[in-house]
Amino acid sequence: ILANSNQLSFYSLLYLAQGLIEVMPQTNLNINVLTNNIWAVLDEEVNPQMSTITGPIKVITQEHPELRCRHIDIMLDS
Repeated sequence: ILANSNQLSFYSLLYLAQGLIEVMPQTNLNINVLTNNIWAVLDEEVNPQMSTITGPIKVITQEHPELRCRHIDIMLDS
């Protein structure tokens, strides 16, 4: 399950950024990444399988300043 989560989160964002750089170089773009329960604010349960997505969110903007990544973490009612 963890390998599948990594492919869905980490690699999807990485491939999206690589594609945008290739197709639209030098274009300023905002990438908003919406996640569910990665960060614990109060006493809610977290979803650690999706936490690998935080790496590309930070690194993409550092390596490609024209791509600005924003991480929005929400809590969905189950």
